[in-house]
Amino acid sequence: MVAVGLLLVGLFLVSPIARADTQALNQALNLLDPSTREVFVELEISSDRSVVGQSYGPPVSALYSASGGIGTLVIPVESHEELRPFVGELQPVVIEIDLGDFSAVSSTSGLAPGPIAFSQDLGTETLAGYALVELQPVFCTSQQEIDDECLINPLYCGATCVLVPGAPYDPNTGKINMVGAETIFCQFSACPYDLFSEFGDMRFTEPQTVPALPPAALALLSLLIMLSAGHLIRISQNG
Repeated sequence: MVAVGLLLVGLFLVSPIARADTQALNQALNLLDPSTREVFVELEISSDRSVVGQSYGPPVSALYSASGGIGTLVIPVESHEELRPFVGELQPVVIEIDLGDFSAVSSTSGLAPGPIAFSQDLGTETLAGYALVELQPVFCTSQQEIDDECLINPLYCGATCVLVPGAPYDPNTGKINMVGAETIFCQFSACPYDLFSEFGDMRFTEPQTVPALPPAALALLSLLIMLSAGHLIRISQNG
């Protein structure tokens, strides 16, 4: 039984799934590593817009690099389409992060048939909030703005401006919250108008490869496997 146990442990340790030199884990993106590489972005998906950094959707691929004290994370069009339900042409999302204080800004845009277009400019230090007007998250920066709008548009009356604070990148968790407006352009008289963006609360991660076992440990492991296999063969022959 000891031999069987050693053999099973040995096979587990050197199997393609469990080999220490290939096992990958997710960790918070290291912004201070300037190398250009693939990383992952997850978008916060809570239905409550005031909830920050709680529940994230599946990761999408992005590209990170750093130079001159600025980290740049680019979410390509294909990944942007996975994050945003939008019928039309989307542009990449470009996020620039100050490597000194981890504050960040983000920008992107899109064009749909109609024509309807949007542009988005977000930041971790931006003052931003929303007020639900006919179930739409209208962008606001104070309750006074909503009250003033109520004087000319009764749809705003009774709405409350909920401020959502931005948050710089947290290198321990990979979380960041960039807030701001999405400006909607269209052919109707109400355009352009600003909505609170729901695409700035994110988490950045990258693969972490567990270091490989040192050569001496691998040699010992191979010896144990061979000894165990030989012992099993002798048991089989004697049985």
